[in-house]
Amino acid sequence: MLKALGIRYRPPNHMRHTYATMLLMAGATPAYAAKQMGHSVEMFLNVYSKWLDDGQGDIEQAKLESFIGQNSPRTPPKKQRS
Repeated sequence: MLKALGIRYRPPNHMRHTYATMLLMAGATPAYAAKQMGHSVEMFLNVYSKWLDDGQGDIEQAKLESFIGQNSPRTPPKKQRS
């Protein structure tokens, strides 16, 4: 099948690895990707976590800060008596 598509031979495990990394690069969650691969999330992350850091740390940090800002208390905390 690969030859018919003009793709050089690759062992099946290489194709699985390519599929897993493509899932992550396309933005799939590790939980979804692990399920697709038949792995536990822990095992999947042990093997493929290097593909999660794609230089978007600033974007992820901004998401976290936005979430915290939207979900923080709107009233100042009460002063504790000493």
